Amino acid sequence: MGLALASVAGCAGSEQCSKDADCATEGLCEPTGFCSFADEECPTGRRYRDEAPAGQAGACVLVGGTTTGVALPPTAGAVDDASSSGSSSSTGATSTGAESTDTGPVDPCTEVTVDKGLGHFGGGLYATEEIDPNLGNQAFGERFELRFNNALTGDFNLGQLQWASYATCPQCLTVVETGGRTFFATEGQISVDAASQPMEGTFSVQLADVVLSQVEIDPATLTTTIVDGGACLRLANTELESLVVDGWHCQTGAYVDSACHCGCGVLDPQCETAAADACEACDAPGACAKGLGCPTGISALDNSVCDPAGWDCALESFGAGDGVCDCGCGLIDPDCGPGGVELCDVCGAAGACGGIGCGAIDPNNIGTCD
Repeated sequence: MGLALASVAGCAGSEQCSKDADCATEGLCEPTGFCSFADEECPTGRRYRDEAPAGQAGACVLVGGTTTGVALPPTAGAVDDASSSGSSSSTGATSTGAESTDTGPVDPCTEVTVDKGLGHFGGGLYATEEIDPNLGNQAFGERFELRFNNALTGDFNLGQLQWASYATCPQCLTVVETGGRTFFATEGQISVDAASQPMEGTFSVQLADVVLSQVEIDPATLTTTIVDGGACLRLANTELESLVVDGWHCQTGAYVDSACHCGCGVLDPQCETAAADACEACDAPGACAKGLGCPTGISALDNSVCDPAGWDCALESFGAGDGVCDCGCGLIDPDCGPGGVELCDVCGAAGACGGIGCGAIDPNNIGTCD
């Protein structure tokens, strides 16, 4: 942090501050907005006075002005005032009493990167669990999400206008710790390529100078409130695109999550073996045995495909690679992919729902009849 380490007596005066001048002699204004004084017994050499608020009173100042080691974004007033006064508490200057060396501003945000290919989880939701580095709380699983609420393309400023809330953002960037903190993009730019069709499963975007702040999102209204003194993340400039896995005919979200999905045309990397008894999920949108109960219908030795014995129509039409989606034949044709009755090309083949037609197809499982 570049804080002064000289030992002095505690400072007197107001504990709340926006600049070092608000504190008594030798006092520094921390990014939390409260004064500290030098104490050689603290790892950073700084300590809050006993009159500071609960949780800070008498505690050692650690990373970013906190007492927990979690970096906080500095208050706007502290940054502005420190920049004009040459303060060492917010600019990274090291004070020796006779002279100071400016080492440049300290970035309070943790820089992270994400997997460039995001799995599709349906609608406009894409996500990956690949966040580097780990945020440090091993008790929680981490997830990076990019949600499209419409097919809008172009260049947009995150954190402004409708992009300022999860309730209204046309494109929403979040990092979520399951059961823990939530981060929402409050700064930066997103550029959505004109050829993107995010609601249909494809997109390409570029992100620049993105900062995600710790927030609370109301589960009912989706109102988004930045946590006072919360942590923040900085996402390196990145080009993101929808994940494509050759031969995989389920939603790609099933490919990047932690379960062993079966019947999707390609062996899921989460499966310990290719045997049917390794299957944990067979109901991903597009899975050929959807609705039958795992591992019913799955090939015993190759869990990426279904046992054709469960196919009621002409065997040559099952996964023929002809782009024709045959429905109502007992299994979901791998030529169909994730989706509903709108995907069906043929519903009246011999053995399919008694030849009644697409009106008899189960809208939730196009391999069977309603």
